[in-house]
Amino acid sequence: MPKTSTREAAVVLAHDRLGTLDAKTAHGLIRGPSRFEIAAVVDPACAGRDAGEVLDGRARGIPVVATLGAARERAPRRPEWCVVGVATSGGVLPEALYGSLVEAAGAGMSLVSGLHRLLGNDPELARLARLHGGRIVDLRRPRPTSELRFWTGEVLGVEAPRLAVLGTDCAIGKRTTTTLLRAALRQRGVAA
Repeated sequence: MPKTSTREAAVVLAHDRLGTLDAKTAHGLIRGPSRFEIAAVVDPACAGRDAGEVLDGRARGIPVVATLGAARERAPRRPEWCVVGVATSGGVLPEALYGSLVEAAGAGMSLVSGLHRLLGNDPELARLARLHGGRIVDLRRPRPTSELRFWTGEVLGVEAPRLAVLGTDCAIGKRTTTTLLRAALRQRGVAA
């Protein structure tokens, strides 16, 4: 019997950008690990291929499809989430993705975005999410000041070794580097 994932299923929107640096969010989700089980990537330009093969030539069993409808039809289980998989210059939401977000919210899927344009501020997306029971998670939405923490010095008491991974620009491999470092440390029995 096949093993079922306990992770929630998600569709990732890349819309003609999967093969570009703009799709760095999609790339990270495809490479994994992720809190989501990626059911499909929506990108008409790469439809019919495996997302891993588009990314780095390594098949990962994640189909690339032309539409959100096709992604929902092909998924082995109903995707609950729709993730904006691009990180454009200036955090602008590409117009091609907006229609898919409307469709997803109308189908009761929850939306996740790391763009500067907050999806929760869009009246139509917010209305559809409320009406159909989905959520909107804007990763860049500032927390209320009541939830902010300020410097206490508490971190100075942490005895675990720390490693800083820094970069001088976006999309140059900071997350990929830390993912590979964590995997290598875990392989050697080091908790990371």
